[in-house]
Amino acid sequence: MTPELEKELAKIYVGQNVRINARFGVKKGILSSDVDSKLAKELQLMGLIKEEYFYDLQLYVTTPDADSIIKPQLKAACRLFDISQYRGIPRRIIAFVVRRYLSRGLNFPVEQPISETEAFENAADRLLMNREVWNFCTEFIRILEEKNLCVKTRYFVSSRGGERKEPCYVVSQEFQDCLKQMPIPIDFSEKEEKELCIYEVLVCIGRHFEEQASLLEFGLKEYFKLLEERDILEECIKPIIDKASLLGLTSKYEQLPNTKPFVIYDLHRFQAYLYRELIKPKIELLLENGTEEFE
Repeated sequence: MTPELEKELAKIYVGQNVRINARFGVKKGILSSDVDSKLAKELQLMGLIKEEYFYDLQLYVTTPDADSIIKPQLKAACRLFDISQYRGIPRRIIAFVVRRYLSRGLNFPVEQPISETEAFENAADRLLMNREVWNFCTEFIRILEEKNLCVKTRYFVSSRGGERKEPCYVVSQEFQDCLKQMPIPIDFSEKEEKELCIYEVLVCIGRHFEEQASLLEFGLKEYFKLLEERDILEECIKPIIDKASLLGLTSKYEQLPNTKPFVIYDLHRFQAYLYRELIKPKIELLLENGTEEFE
């Protein structure tokens, strides 16, 4: 097999996991449009890949013969992978990518998250909106891509008879297993992690607690559900809100039955406040000690 065919086969093997963590079931396969058609035909004739369909979308998946070729190569590459060698990339950035994305799922976004309101219900995505954080993260991902440990392909969903979605970087299951066995440093302390959870709760609940918002019962139910899901006590929320009240952004926090614990007077400014208090300090932590080596 030529190096060109082998590289394309490895891409198909890794990329077919793009939907491995899909919420409504697993469907292996990489979009045929993301594969070199000429090389794919040769691989099909060799019995190393086969066609499958997801609604109207044509996919390629590897056969057991292909798996027996690529798996040992990936495992060997994983054994050579040393996370400590990436000098110049902040250690917390690497920990952030590994812990938040690669060891939880198998993919990382190709496009930087953007938002007109600058408020994300996912704190990790909000951190990626910072250009410097994003650049360091993608630098690390591109290194993995050069080592054939991840590939770029498009996600796909079942809507409209099968629809191509945004591109993402996908890592192999072998590499994810390798990462789980490595001594990865922390990206955030327990206290910092809790603050990120508080950010998510307050961003999610913001529109329900605006001064003019109706549906009180639903808003309260959603609020306490979010607190429970993230294991956050009301006592952790109160200081953040009371400080916001001094700036005229909210009312003070009050724990009264069947009443909003606080009211947001200006949602846009409140979201900007949450960014300054809870997100910006984490960005600074991620970027500190850019050339520090792993111990």
